[in-house]
Amino acid sequence: MNEAPTVGPTKRHNLLSWASLGLAIVALFVFGSASVIAGLIALAGLVTGILGLSRAKATQRGQIPSYAGIVICCLIILMLISKLLLGPLKAHANESSAIYKLGLISQAEAKYRSAYPATGYACSLSSLGGLDESGSPSAEKAQLLPSNLAGGEGAGYTFEIVSCTKGTQNIADPYISYEITAVPREIGSTGERGFCADVQGTITVDPSGGTNCTQPLK
Repeated sequence: MNEAPTVGPTKRHNLLSWASLGLAIVALFVFGSASVIAGLIALAGLVTGILGLSRAKATQRGQIPSYAGIVICCLIILMLISKLLLGPLKAHANESSAIYKLGLISQAEAKYRSAYPATGYACSLSSLGGLDESGSPSAEKAQLLPSNLAGGEGAGYTFEIVSCTKGTQNIADPYISYEITAVPREIGSTGERGFCADVQGTITVDPSGGTNCTQPLK
């Protein structure tokens, strides 16, 4: 008597193959917002894909989704490893760039004060910016900084001029001091530390990435 063919294993093979592809797609969508979770999902998808592929070869069914799932999962895992390894290097490079840009803003402030003594120091980055094509420099657009830095952005950091003070309460008096702050747009990703520069150009650090700069720059 001929035995009826069993279908259970074939169904399981197909389920493993498609489950691998499904996990790979989920990991791909999650990667941007939660990369570590995406890596765990991709690892599960990779294991599932390998198991599904080994079983699918015996039945000649489900190999394509297994291969697709394995490839996508491997790419996601490689991207995560790259992000984890290169992320600190990028953050360090951004911090160095932010310190350099604080120096540029301090230099621009000194030039601004010399050019517009009645105003004193600029109390906004936009006053230090402006394009040559827009006409002659003015106290409102001094053309001393590139447009991106005058807009408050650069190398993963956000810059701002704060705490502007006058010599007296007279509104017509020039500004005699200010503070420049630079904070990472995403703490831990675009930078770790926050930085501040005073009117003398001295830079201090907030290790938590904010503007509570109490430690000297090392």
